[in-house]
Amino acid sequence: RNDEDSHRAYGVLRKVEPMARALRELGAHAMISGVRGAQTKHRAGLKRITLNSAQKHYRIHPLLHWTQEDVENYLAKHNLPYHPLKRKGYVSIGDKHSTKPLTMSPNTSTKSEASNRNTRFNGKQQECGLHTEKSNVAELNAVLSSLSSISLSRLGQQDG
Repeated sequence: RNDEDSHRAYGVLRKVEPMARALRELGAHAMISGVRGAQTKHRAGLKRITLNSAQKHYRIHPLLHWTQEDVENYLAKHNLPYHPLKRKGYVSIGDKHSTKPLTMSPNTSTKSEASNRNTRFNGKQQECGLHTEKSNVAELNAVLSSLSSISLSRLGQQDG
């Protein structure tokens, strides 16, 4: 499989399907997500409230239009701590195997929010699928069924 197929399969297996199942089992009609528009091109195109009609729930994005400065000001105003990994250079937190600290390289001129996302999935992908996958439950199950060429035990070992 190509990297994109493997990336999608991992996202469906470890993130999308478990979240969809949890929302179904809880009878939830909506979920709140802390994504911000400046983080990725996909997120920039989101609306504050969207309907995921395939998975039958709403997504609410209350921080969608916040900047990094807004986040920092909110944390300071309410005396809230940063994530402890921030001190170690992590600017975007994801799975253990797919997140690394930000380092300035000769090709990196700024620490923009978009470039911060390059610390995930070796810079090859910006999203894990949790916020982009539009498949319904049957389609998600079909993706999971097609994993015969991917070692499930290997995927399980990567989970962070």
